[in-house]
Amino acid sequence: MLSFFLIVAISFWLLKSKLTSYNQQLSIQKQPSWKLIKTNFSSLLKNKPILNDLLQLALLNGSLGGLTPIYVLFLQSNTPNSTNISALMISLLSATITISMIIGNSLSSICLTKISTQKLALVANVFLILLGIGFFG
Repeated sequence: MLSFFLIVAISFWLLKSKLTSYNQQLSIQKQPSWKLIKTNFSSLLKNKPILNDLLQLALLNGSLGGLTPIYVLFLQSNTPNSTNISALMISLLSATITISMIIGNSLSSICLTKISTQKLALVANVFLILLGIGFFG
C-alpha cells in the first residue's frame, strides 16, 4: 500500500515542471466563495437534464451507501459473535458495491450507447424499489 503512494508521489514530482507551466496558463478569477456557489447552483437549476442526472446519482449513491449500516445491523442480529467474520462480510459488501460500480461505469459506455439516461434512471429506480421491498420481506 505504501509503495502505491510512493509511486504516485514520484510521478507527480516528475510531472511538476509540466504542471507548473500549465497552471500559469490558467486564468483564475478571484471571487468570494458564496458568489461561486450561487452561480453554480443557479446554472445547475437551469440545466434540468444535468440536475436530473445529479439527483439520480445522489439517490443511487445514498442507497448503496446506506446498505452497509443495514447490513451491519443484520449481521449483529443474525450471526454468532465472531467479529472476524462480520468484518470480512462488511468488507466484501463494500468491495462488491465498488467493483460493481466500476464495471457498470466502464461497460455502460460500450454496451448502453443507445439507451437514454432517463431509461437508465428508470431501471435504477426499479432496482432500488425492489431492494426496498426485499428489506420488508
